[in-house]
Amino acid sequence: FVCYSFAGILFLLFEVISADYIGDQTYTMAISQEQLGEFEAAFQRFAGGKDVLTRDALKTEMRALGFKPTEAELKEMMKEASSSGSTDSITFTEFQTMLSDRMSRLDPADDIVQAFECFDPHMTGFISQNTFRDMCLEGGDRLTEREVRDIMKLGESSDNPGHLDYGDLVSKMCGTK
Repeated sequence: FVCYSFAGILFLLFEVISADYIGDQTYTMAISQEQLGEFEAAFQRFAGGKDVLTRDALKTEMRALGFKPTEAELKEMMKEASSSGSTDSITFTEFQTMLSDRMSRLDPADDIVQAFECFDPHMTGFISQNTFRDMCLEGGDRLTEREVRDIMKLGESSDNPGHLDYGDLVSKMCGTK
């Protein structure tokens, strides 16, 4: 899937900060009650209040979120998630398991860099600090001004003043640098 929303970047950053790492840079995390509630709300929205989520409904919602899964990818996702091997629909429990499994296989550094690249149309490796600040603060109170300043200081570019070197920031936050 090609692009993330900025909320997706923040989600990945928060997950990296709170994750338990294992050797290959993938990590495991427990699904919190809050996340479980978010999964359930997403399932209900995607499924339109029904007991099952259809492949077409999943495709529509994923595209609305900026993802571009192919029909083959959708079928594979549904087949992997379904206890019966169905490629047409899944239950909430299967949906929850699918999301939990996918979250546990994240490579945080790679995923976060890919997310930042969505906001770097010229692929320079930098985004402006003002853009970063605005995006962090406009979506509600997910980050405080101080948290934003601390993150920006961590990713501050000496070669490109006023910009974040997001590759460097991600390396520092993921402990790969």
